[in-house]
Amino acid sequence: MRKALNSLVIVVGLLVVCASGASLAEEALRTPQHQQYASELWKFVTESQDYSKWAVADSPAQFDFGPSIGATSISYLNSAAQTDPSFPIGACVVTQHRDDAGEVTGVTVNFRARPDYDRRTGDWYWAHYLPDGTVVKTSADKNPHDKRDFVTRVDDGRLWVFRIGSPDLAQFLTTGEPAKIAIRVGAGPNGMTVKGTDGETIDSYLLAADGFVTFVDDGRLWIFKAGSEDLKSYQEDGEPAKIVIRVGAGPNGMTVKGPDAETIDAYLSAIGN
Repeated sequence: MRKALNSLVIVVGLLVVCASGASLAEEALRTPQHQQYASELWKFVTESQDYSKWAVADSPAQFDFGPSIGATSISYLNSAAQTDPSFPIGACVVTQHRDDAGEVTGVTVNFRARPDYDRRTGDWYWAHYLPDGTVVKTSADKNPHDKRDFVTRVDDGRLWVFRIGSPDLAQFLTTGEPAKIAIRVGAGPNGMTVKGTDGETIDSYLLAADGFVTFVDDGRLWIFKAGSEDLKSYQEDGEPAKIVIRVGAGPNGMTVKGPDAETIDAYLSAIGN
């Protein structure tokens, strides 16, 4: 196992060089070397190691980066992650994202690669996959339109937007353009046309901001701080008992709802509203 981990660390180090020096087309999310690494990482945790035999965390492991991890998720810890709660170099955490019925909708692999790998993530490399191992997105992707919890692809100058974990995303990545399409002409970055399978997903993407999780429900915009107990409660139990409402205060005059005024004010400031 140590030899295999060392190989993964070496390749992660090379990814830093490639990511900083490669000139990629907008549609090219990752170099062939990076794609191969992400695929090999999947094989490592599913075949070489079989993460399902690792220790199960008492609660889903939470990170400030990568796909948000819900209460129904299950995290598996390798020996390095299990023995040291500070997650030293070499720690690997594999999280199964599950829906309310318990079905796995995706898998995120977090691997703490080496010292000084990436200050933004505390030296973690992460990759998110469909349940069959298809690479969805990674921490080293070159994607100017990326937002947390969303997957974007540029096709013929138009921006496709999906929520991570949605069946529509899996269909798009494996079989191509879905039958049902929603379009927002000129609403995206630099006036790009945005496409998705429903308007709420597109609106949620356009309204997303770092450090916050947003939901559009019945035309109203819910705002939560990422990783907050209020967000966890909303995801588990639905609308909270305590609500602050700002009628017409959001983008395009949307009504904004949240657990407290501070959260709403911070979000509106973050998006420049």
